[in-house]
Amino acid sequence: MKKRLLIATIAGLALSSHAQWATSGGVSVYTDKAEWEAAIAGQWTVQTLETTAANVALADEVSATPGNDTQLGSTLTFDMSVTGFNASFALEATQESGFVYNDYTSGSWTDALGVGYGSSEENDNFTLTISDALTYAAGFEIRENNFGDDEGLYVYNGDIDPVFFNTEPLAGGDGSTVFLGVISATSIEKLWFDEADSVSTADNMAVANISIAAVPEPASAMMLTFGAGLLFVLRRRYGR
Repeated sequence: MKKRLLIATIAGLALSSHAQWATSGGVSVYTDKAEWEAAIAGQWTVQTLETTAANVALADEVSATPGNDTQLGSTLTFDMSVTGFNASFALEATQESGFVYNDYTSGSWTDALGVGYGSSEENDNFTLTISDALTYAAGFEIRENNFGDDEGLYVYNGDIDPVFFNTEPLAGGDGSTVFLGVISATSIEKLWFDEADSVSTADNMAVANISIAAVPEPASAMMLTFGAGLLFVLRRRYGR
């Protein structure tokens, strides 16, 4: 409990000096990735899985490097032992058509995961679930979505009810790429993007470039510290 309160205090200090798009219930959402990274600089290390074909192939469910328009299924699990990240995470699409890897030569569909193809464009919801480590910041890019009037982002951070952010104010852009970055005073368990249910306001969309800032587990941190100390001793002893 003491560790969690200390981290929340530090996060609060950082948030006060950087602009955020919206804040509620101990959670802040940024639409500028540089501002999001600046707000957590010096506290946690941001690790980003760029959604290239080679990186998508790291998912447990993907057996080969995908080509353009490859159907991937509804769940993509990225284990920390494979990615080298401080936490494991999974993407899940609620539509049966799942994710499709896109690698067009230009535009916002390059290196992106299309969500819910074949669903008449509406209700293409997806979740990002994080496990194996405390994670106080996470985000992703939403592409080709115009943000209808009943769309939003739910943040699950240990409370009984998730914190909800209505993304309708983001409407009006060209729909190419919008970054959504979350910082929470308590560890993030899941982010759920809820797309419009109405055909009139929904559109094809994609998610790309998943970023998380997780606290390394104590054993890993201890091993890194021990390794650095051992290297220092050896260099001193052998003059290298």
